[in-house]
Amino acid sequence: MSVRRRLDHRDGAAGLAFFVFGIGFAVLALNYPLGTTMRMGPGYFPVVLGLILAGLGLVVGLGAFRSQSVADQGAGNASLAIPKLRPALLISASVLVFAAAIESVGLALATFGVVAVSSLANSNVRWRSIAASGLVLASASVAIFAYGLRLPFRVTPF
Repeated sequence: MSVRRRLDHRDGAAGLAFFVFGIGFAVLALNYPLGTTMRMGPGYFPVVLGLILAGLGLVVGLGAFRSQSVADQGAGNASLAIPKLRPALLISASVLVFAAAIESVGLALATFGVVAVSSLANSNVRWRSIAASGLVLASASVAIFAYGLRLPFRVTPF
């Protein structure tokens, strides 16, 4: 079985888009004062996020060059299939659940709701893993945002 290098055009285009948007975002954010790591200015966080997005673009773009065996090349046409709507709808719904719930039930339950709804996008998910992930992420969100950064989030509905 021989191995051939091939370019995955979708990954290449996505990587390029991430890179361009990330660099563009970071450059635009340079118009705001950066500050320092300990006293961040309004431009610090957008610049860092832009650079992270550009880095992810490089990783995705480089992943477009991958080896593929000759036997696997027949399966390449399966990638042209229409994507399933269920995962996209559930991920989008999870964001709406968070937006609707954050004020009324607090950060902890809203984060758990996001995890629960978005986890349903995976058809092989188990309830035990949803509960564990939800608890860990809700606890981390509360610890980081409410207590660590002291952002004015309501933590619980009580």
